[in-house]
Amino acid sequence: MSAKVTLVSSSGCFGGKQQVWSHDSHELKCKMNFSVYIPPKVTDGVKVPVLFWLSGLTCTEQNFIIKSGFQKYAAEEGIIVVGPDTSPRNVNIEGEDDAYDFGSGAGFYVDATQDKWKQNYRMFSYITKELPKVIDDNFPVIKDCRSVFGHSMGGHGSLICALKNPGLYKSVSVFSPIANPMVGKWGQKCLSGYLGDNQKVWEEWDATVLVKKYKGPPLHLIVEQGADDPYLADELYVQNFVDSCASAHVAVDYRLHEGYDHSFYFISTFLAQHIKHHSRILYNTVWSHDSHELKCKMNFSVYIPPKVTDGVKVPVLFWLSGITCSEQTFIIKSGFQKYAAEEGIIVVGPDTSPRNVVEGEDDLYYFGSGAGFYVDATQDKWKHNYRMYSYVTKELPKVIDDNFPVIKDCRSVFGHSMGGHGALICALKNPGLYKSVSAFSPTANPMVTKWGQTCLSGYLGDNQKVWEEWDATVLVKKYKGPPLHLIVEQGTDDEYVFIKQCVENFVDSCASANLDVDYRLHEGYDHSYYFVSTFIGQHIKHHSRILYNTIY
Repeated sequence: MSAKVTLVSSSGCFGGKQQVWSHDSHELKCKMNFSVYIPPKVTDGVKVPVLFWLSGLTCTEQNFIIKSGFQKYAAEEGIIVVGPDTSPRNVNIEGEDDAYDFGSGAGFYVDATQDKWKQNYRMFSYITKELPKVIDDNFPVIKDCRSVFGHSMGGHGSLICALKNPGLYKSVSVFSPIANPMVGKWGQKCLSGYLGDNQKVWEEWDATVLVKKYKGPPLHLIVEQGADDPYLADELYVQNFVDSCASAHVAVDYRLHEGYDHSFYFISTFLAQHIKHHSRILYNTVWSHDSHELKCKMNFSVYIPPKVTDGVKVPVLFWLSGITCSEQTFIIKSGFQKYAAEEGIIVVGPDTSPRNVVEGEDDLYYFGSGAGFYVDATQDKWKHNYRMYSYVTKELPKVIDDNFPVIKDCRSVFGHSMGGHGALICALKNPGLYKSVSAFSPTANPMVTKWGQTCLSGYLGDNQKVWEEWDATVLVKKYKGPPLHLIVEQGTDDEYVFIKQCVENFVDSCASANLDVDYRLHEGYDHSYYFVSTFIGQHIKHHSRILYNTIY
């Protein structure tokens, strides 16, 4: 049942509407206000991502919408921005208004357990459960396509909401967060007041502790901090959090700025960068589904270009990533979106393996999780889940055809490293499935490499005649299908010497089979995404030319 919301105010702003709404909160047992900015992109039937802003001590839903100037950037990016109040209000708790840093205006984004506060002060559940449902039910947002950012106490709130709910938000960023509240006076006052004196309980609400055990998807985390912040040393303890991220191998983009303090002057200076960051992640929407081939939940990214409007369908280009990657790696590191937007191509990128399904799957970085190798396993331990070849060539194309505005049977494929191997074998074993194929630094002759031998023997057993059915250098010799319009891109300084040898073997096999390949060897380039991003535009334009010339 949809929650009833009431419009409090609405003002035109940068072509959209800055609004404030209210509703009766069942978590907080009071009337709550929240702000909503609706960008001009929202018209009949159009839904967009949503970005939640969490404010700091003493703030209401008003501070951010008045002081920050975010609306210009939200309008440009086509993002709905939601900003709740920072606590329950007027709930008749004795002392709730006595201090600026506890009670009213200082809910601290926790669920209180102390008798005096526990009935109303449940800001964590309000922010992570109730409010997202209110927004989903009443506003034109794409379901499950949300990110979160905040300042000071709201930075703390953003961090713990993301860390305690892996996958709830696609990205998180913070300005001057109370990042280790157990050791600061603000944090100690709120944690003890709402949760009691047991510091083991406090640890469940401290980002510096929580990040050490985080096991979820990438957070795409930015921490913005002013070096002249008067609270940095005694209240925020941002460096403690950054150090914990490093020890837990959680990526964080920490930006320390000389001459900036804790104020909205600081926030407004860098706010555009944050909104653009979240927009890039959100519009490269990651979807999930229950895979019948892999018998687990699988994520895949989908970039939808601006050319797609009501009734318009476009070609689709599948990207296959390399060892250790997830569906996130390519969309963050490659910069492909600019070219896909220009060419009007939907780009889909699946994860590189099933996850959390087989004992020992995380023991090696180049076998198991993150290294499905795009084969269908035949060995007992792996054969029920590790069927990435059938997933990529059969199940996923049908999922995309059934759910996204793509032209049926108008698809191409490209990839990098292990994903280059995957792109090649998927095309070679399925003549006509793809209109074109290209690869960056592919493991094109896996039978002669350590990575390849480990994966082929582990998934398929020791019979090398079986391996040949999954080796592009062997498969290309018997290919009899339509033209592949094949490009192979390779750097001379690739640190994986065996990759260069693989590629040379593959190119030689193409020549002996009279199969055309555009082999491009580049001086000074290695195996990294710096290499991929340099030439990705050429590949997307190549595939676009082929795909748009095959529509009939």
